Amino acid sequence: MYKLVDSLSTWNDLVVLEFGANWCGICKSAQPLIDSVSVLYPLVERTKIEDEKVKG
Repeated sequence: MYKLVDSLSTWNDLVVLEFGANWCGICKSAQPLIDSVSVLYPLVERTKIEDEKVKG
């Protein structure tokens, strides 16, 4: 967690933290919208935080 916080401090003023999981259907369906918004706002930093656990 500290590595993430340290790296965020070197980024631009605006940061989007995208939480999701590979097994999450809602996360997958939202991805095209998130990608298109990222293209519209290239100065906004974006990082993905994924749950690597298998749904069970």
